[in-house]
Amino acid sequence: MRNPPLMLQIGDSGASGMAPPSKRSRSGGGGGALRTLPLDALFEILLRLTAKELCRLRAVSRPWRALLSDPHFIAAHATRHPDPLVVVGYGLSSGYPDGNILCDIIDLSGQVVKRIRATGDGIGEDSVVSARLEFAEIARGLSCGCQLLNPATGAVTVLPEELADEHAALQLDIFEYRSVVAFGKVASTGEYKALRVFDNTFDEPSSEQLCEVFTIDGRSRDARWRAKRAPPCPVHVSNMAVVNGIVYFFFHDGYWYGYVKPKFIASFDLGTEEWRRTIQVPMFKFEDSALGLSSSHMEFNRFSLASLNDCLAVVHCVYSAYIDIWFLMDFEKGLWARQHSIQIKQNAPDDGIFVHPLLVLNDGRIVTYIGNRGILRIYNPRTTDYTDLAVTMPYVAMDLYTGNLLSLPNAAG
Repeated sequence: MRNPPLMLQIGDSGASGMAPPSKRSRSGGGGGALRTLPLDALFEILLRLTAKELCRLRAVSRPWRALLSDPHFIAAHATRHPDPLVVVGYGLSSGYPDGNILCDIIDLSGQVVKRIRATGDGIGEDSVVSARLEFAEIARGLSCGCQLLNPATGAVTVLPEELADEHAALQLDIFEYRSVVAFGKVASTGEYKALRVFDNTFDEPSSEQLCEVFTIDGRSRDARWRAKRAPPCPVHVSNMAVVNGIVYFFFHDGYWYGYVKPKFIASFDLGTEEWRRTIQVPMFKFEDSALGLSSSHMEFNRFSLASLNDCLAVVHCVYSAYIDIWFLMDFEKGLWARQHSIQIKQNAPDDGIFVHPLLVLNDGRIVTYIGNRGILRIYNPRTTDYTDLAVTMPYVAMDLYTGNLLSLPNAAG
């Protein structure tokens, strides 16, 4: 004899029209009557709700929390809702909306699906400086401190401020150095690691940059940064990209805030914790800008690195003319391909110099962030049309969020 399907009792009222499962069935008609639903049918209903709505339902009761926290349900929900989400991070450079909002997670309709607020000492001091994987990177004031926030769970991993032992022994005035942190996931081991680079080449061009690595495992409170070899040539720390556990930088030589044509790219492997060989940048095409001025002038060209659809990309923006996006096809051969080109409409010339691509959609449209105007925009390269999805404050930190908003604290990386 076949077993009857597993049934759960769902009320006609309560959060989002549903009440928590009950062990007892009550008779009678009207809105208070309980109905029984097969578990498969219940799953199908719940899978149609957004992560924001499901997180609210978790608070109804322990049975609801158990049901909506099941790993199989979380995975199925992610498959059902594959649309990308974007982290919008605020800080000292952009300002804070509504006083203490630290970051928003928005969908491609511009709707806020998750909002994180700063608390305590972090109000007015914490800044979201980047977002990668399922984390947002938070810097506090002008210190060397760095925290990784999981927006789904609220869990915060604090990276130590202290230098690696080898660098501490040098007794340097570290406040004369600028520090940046890049983090990624090592594909072969699943480990999360961070690379920290201290740079003083602005004041001392001949000084050597300091490089350190930290393994983010959450198990050892005594873990420290480990000193690593300096890059083969000073790297430009203002712009970097992390792709599949590799951190990429432009060489500092002849590169100033993105406006001078770079020549080489350095890369650090978080798995081996070593610098890889240097590769050349693509063979860029230079033309006169739409303003009739030579595009070789540094103010009308801007170059940046981007992680785009799990590939390294170099973005070449020519003021008021076009945006070319080059993909690294073969690292060993140094082979690049220009796969996308966006023509800038003349009625919005300022849009073509601070463009950061976030994602190429399946239909070829490109999700971008216009930094100087605070606009999240989708370009259609085939029609040259665009759609503005959301408007934020200028110069916020904006990147893809690839985590799962239904994740639980004990599942955080």
